[in-house]
Amino acid sequence: MNGAERWAVAGFLVATVAAVGLTVVYGTGGQPQAEGVLLAIAFGGIGFGFVTWANRLLPQGPFVEARPPLGHPGE
Repeated sequence: MNGAERWAVAGFLVATVAAVGLTVVYGTGGQPQAEGVLLAIAFGGIGFGFVTWANRLLPQGPFVEARPPLGHPGE
């Protein structure tokens, strides 16, 4: 596992832990400020993981595919 994979996994793990914490806080009666912080951390972890994955782990483009010439359908 290289560095980029570790960063992406770390982001997803942070999101998972925050989501579990949010579930516990909500289930025990809720506290709006704690729920907001945990929700922000969960979404931030997901966003960080996806951005790291997209920028560092997916193949870099641009990709070009040949296409047939354009013309009238009746030709």
